[in-house]
Amino acid sequence: MYLFWVTIKKEFRQLYRDKVGLLLMFVMPVLLAVVMTALQNSVYKMINENQINLLVCNNDTGNKSTDFVEALKKSGMFNLQETSQKSHEEAEALAEKQDALVLLIIPQGYYFNLQKQVNQRSSFALEGFGLKANDTTSVPIDTLQPELIFNSVLQETYRYSVKASINGIMQILQNKMMIGQLYRSINEHDIPAETEQKLLPSAVSIKESTLHAGLNPNPDSTQHNIPAWTLFAMFFSVISLGSNMVREKLSGSFIRLKVLPSSLSVLILSKQVLFLTVTLFQVAFIFSIGRWLFPFIHLPALNLPSSFLSLFLVSFFSGWCAISYALCVGVLAETQEQANGFGAASIIILAALGGIFVPGFAMPELFKHLSYVSPFKWALDGFYNVFLLQKSITHIFLNILPLLALTIILQIIIYLTLKRKNLI
Repeated sequence: MYLFWVTIKKEFRQLYRDKVGLLLMFVMPVLLAVVMTALQNSVYKMINENQINLLVCNNDTGNKSTDFVEALKKSGMFNLQETSQKSHEEAEALAEKQDALVLLIIPQGYYFNLQKQVNQRSSFALEGFGLKANDTTSVPIDTLQPELIFNSVLQETYRYSVKASINGIMQILQNKMMIGQLYRSINEHDIPAETEQKLLPSAVSIKESTLHAGLNPNPDSTQHNIPAWTLFAMFFSVISLGSNMVREKLSGSFIRLKVLPSSLSVLILSKQVLFLTVTLFQVAFIFSIGRWLFPFIHLPALNLPSSFLSLFLVSFFSGWCAISYALCVGVLAETQEQANGFGAASIIILAALGGIFVPGFAMPELFKHLSYVSPFKWALDGFYNVFLLQKSITHIFLNILPLLALTIILQIIIYLTLKRKNLI
């Protein structure tokens, strides 16, 4: 036992001297968690709170154009600027000058053309209701369409949102015109404002909630990013631990241990105990930053789960799997360059497959299947089950068992490799 604790003390001194490794294990993941959470939080705010700069080039002189522009302003989605009649090229140049992400060009005669379409459809409707003789003939009407021009930096998701919002406003305007025309055709005078308001369809009321909403607040960018980048920090111990293993092999430490009254298994076990402790400290450190520091930099605070036992189990087995992988890389690599290069690249690939960078549901079908080989997939699902879904320990074990199985496989590879190299 004394030899075991002395070995741990030696490993701790080596780790303490490895300033770069400590930075990679603690500072880098904290910066990633802060930056990614802040960026995603700004995206959520852009969707829910912030407004998209919209320039409306209204080339139409119809009265209804004012109603449409006012409806766009009232939607709350746009920071709207309006310009008078301009050519297509002039409108694009003005949009670029004013940093408008979206340019809406309304062609001349659009609302007059729209009114003709409404009149024709209302005549067909009256004939269908039996209120008018069937003498309406379908007359071809020139199709004039508003043109949406997007800034190339605007992603496709926002484009769909903008188009859906503008289509919805235009649909409301057409419904209003249709109801007014039908009322005018039947009663021979304009529809009263109160009656029009009653006849216009209102927005469908939808109740929104999340699974287990009573147990936890709605998930936000912090709830997703802190567990993800904590896992990334755990597995990036491959840089420090992998290099440590290679350095000791090249320096002859393993050979000297064979002639001492000790065992290489004590050294391997001490490394695992020390670095597993470090990974658990990483969890506590990064989670504490998310819980108490994030509110001071105007980011959502991390909501800790109710079951700390479930959190500990997922953290423990995720950390053990990460340490086993780092040891495996260190044992197999022949040089520090191999350990560092392969270790860093493989962690990034496994993290991408496991859903750290892109959510699993957004992956192509092939990569959804490939994600099951990544320990990040099982560990991240375990954290999400603990944080977001408040699953029981029984359910958490479904995420832990694949991690445990992979850890055992890695431990066997470590033993067989050391045996093959006559180091044990």
